[in-house]
Amino acid sequence: MSMHYSIPEQILFTKQELVDLYRNGLYHQPDLDSMMSYTIEFAQFLKSTIPEINPQRSEEAIAIHLIYIDNLLHGVQQRYAQKDSKYLGTRTRKLNQPTSLNPLTARFTHFLM
Repeated sequence: MSMHYSIPEQILFTKQELVDLYRNGLYHQPDLDSMMSYTIEFAQFLKSTIPEINPQRSEEAIAIHLIYIDNLLHGVQQRYAQKDSKYLGTRTRKLNQPTSLNPLTARFTHFLM
């Protein structure tokens, strides 16, 4: 059973600095495998350095949430929790970044679509 993200966690994941740090590293990767490795490493970094993240969350769960948040903030996430609607399209990507779904979305369609 998946754990819902608390309000403090969601606020953390939607902060401009965290979103920019994730996107700047992600969209400079040369291929999908590198993007996936970067996302998992970023999730590991977050889990080990930010005490507000529930310690029971796996790195994979955090990585999936990063992809979800990236899509949500850019305004392209098709299915999202009602409580997250206030974040939809509030932090669009930079001009040199994709305008469609995060390329890793396809690897987790059972969670994200």
